[in-house]
Amino acid sequence: PIPEGVFDRVHMDLLQLEPSYHDPPLNYVLLIVDAFTKYPVAYALPNKEALTVARHFWLAICTFGTPKVLITDNGAEFVNDLLESLTALHGIDQRLITPYRPQANGQVERYNGVLLSALRKLTGDAPENWPEWLDFALLAVRTATSSVTGFSPFELMFGREFHPLADYSIFDWGVLTGPEAEVDTVATLIERR
Repeated sequence: PIPEGVFDRVHMDLLQLEPSYHDPPLNYVLLIVDAFTKYPVAYALPNKEALTVARHFWLAICTFGTPKVLITDNGAEFVNDLLESLTALHGIDQRLITPYRPQANGQVERYNGVLLSALRKLTGDAPENWPEWLDFALLAVRTATSSVTGFSPFELMFGREFHPLADYSIFDWGVLTGPEAEVDTVATLIERR
């Protein structure tokens, strides 16, 4: 079924990544995708325990509102008393996909691949730095124009274009190794003006 509006139906999944250098290490990304706008929300997590996942889903609710429908797989991090209570309390219809059929949660599965690819490019030889680049990767995904709709997820979510602060096309994606490199590139842009 076609969602009726923003945050009407969301898809949620977990990605396991290289352990980060943080203490405790961040090992997972909780990815939530709005089915209507395709706007992704992601949180770096140290574990995939029910409490951790439920807390971060609650953060998404506090930021974007309560969805009518939540679609997840059958992992223990999604099928537990805590998340079931949270969804029941807020009138959210949690739907579980058929086991061994990840394509049934295709909205979020596609973004898993896109986000992983972006993080690999951004982190280069230092994959443990992925939490430092997560927001930058999300920015790229959120502001990319869809060939289907002609709009970016950001435009559909907020009703306006994103106005970038810099021309990111000059970045040498093969050379950037951390946020410091982004700052250096922005400094170079300012000098050119």
